[in-house]
Amino acid sequence: MPKIAVALLLFCISATPLTAQKKIEISIPETYELSNIILALTEYGRADEWEVQKHTDYYNEVIRFFEPVKAHPLLQKVNYSRTLWENYLSFRTDAAAFKFDERGQLVRTTEFYANKGHNPFDVNLDLINDFVQQSKYREFYDAHRPLYNSIVANYSGYYMLDTMQMFLENESGIKATTTGKYQVILSPLVGRMNCHRTIDSVTTADFPTLSTALIENNASQINDQAQRAIEIHTLFTEMDHGYVNPITDRFRKDVAQKFNPAYWDRQSGYEGLNCFNEYMTWALYDIFVEKYFPAIADSISTQWHYQNAQRGFYASNLFAAQLKTLYRHKQSTESLKDLYLRLLDWISKHQSKNKELKLLLPKADSLYQLPNNGEITLSFSTALKRNFEKISCIVLKLNNGKATKERSVIEITPKDIIRWNSDRSFVLKLNIPHDEFALIFNWWGCRYPVLSDRDIMLASQSYILLKR
Repeated sequence: MPKIAVALLLFCISATPLTAQKKIEISIPETYELSNIILALTEYGRADEWEVQKHTDYYNEVIRFFEPVKAHPLLQKVNYSRTLWENYLSFRTDAAAFKFDERGQLVRTTEFYANKGHNPFDVNLDLINDFVQQSKYREFYDAHRPLYNSIVANYSGYYMLDTMQMFLENESGIKATTTGKYQVILSPLVGRMNCHRTIDSVTTADFPTLSTALIENNASQINDQAQRAIEIHTLFTEMDHGYVNPITDRFRKDVAQKFNPAYWDRQSGYEGLNCFNEYMTWALYDIFVEKYFPAIADSISTQWHYQNAQRGFYASNLFAAQLKTLYRHKQSTESLKDLYLRLLDWISKHQSKNKELKLLLPKADSLYQLPNNGEITLSFSTALKRNFEKISCIVLKLNNGKATKERSVIEITPKDIIRWNSDRSFVLKLNIPHDEFALIFNWWGCRYPVLSDRDIMLASQSYILLKR
């Protein structure tokens, strides 16, 4: 398959019970930035398209400044990969448990470990201390304090932290504790793997990705409401676990009886209540976006449902649509917690009808020779929704089977369908100017998804390869 994917964000939730915290601390700690810079300098950090945020001037400055130490032995020792993601995440995140002492040496100040059984930062501490000295890292960090301070100062407003917290408190009926601490720990280099962890008995923290709009302090990007709504998910869908999870705990017997993950999950790695909570947190994000970004809410939510489906939550849009329907028709005195039993009753009644929608033909692993008449027959695993207005499709130009940078999004209307062979198959005719191209459905940039007759989305990033 041609390389067409956008970043796959990995969401890591600690198994520790989550509670809502009132006091919010936002920071770019010196030790956390150190770990991110080290990982960015490794062969894997440089090569992987999404792990490190590379589309900023800051990243280029990092590469230039640390060029003299690119052969430091530490960089080989911590050259991880997607397969070794737990070591990567632990090295990156555990650094927040360290500080520099009066001698400029790194010392652990709290017994926080991001992943049980993984302690790569501790194991490599001597090499890390040597890297700090050889690279003059602390001089680099001090020189960039104005940038870090700017990001921290603008973060709360851009990500609507106060609005977000008020919304979550009102919908859950849970007031954030005043005794606990909640930290948002940032780096301009984090490209993926948002993470929520318990630091100690009173502190929880999120380690989210960061909008390039804030890193670059770009006014036009900051004012782009669509991009802002997309970016907000990185914090919202972590923070709201502190509100959603306790509500679910109140109804845990009902959830266990009425929500069957077998009808909702395809190898996401989440089980039982955790699977339900993941569905609920994203559905609540849809409600938040609909309330504060009404003009673009549907389009934004659709993009994230594509992402969720690829993570294994294949009926994400169906679950969210039902919660939104209940929310729109609730009494003014009701909130999210009052909708649980109604939602669970609906789930119990309808979930057995859930089926994944997959594109069967043409097969994605082969290049389909387009006939002279330009007609393409598409066949699917289950019945399709036929009364659609539009279907979005990415057209990606290929060159000898490889993706080019030439791409566009087209919208297929019922007029483009020559005939229906059955409720699972239709014949499509499109006027595409390329001799070799891919058609990609249900992925970022597609506003209108392909849906089953149950309103479940076609598997994300379904595609066919075509050649004249």
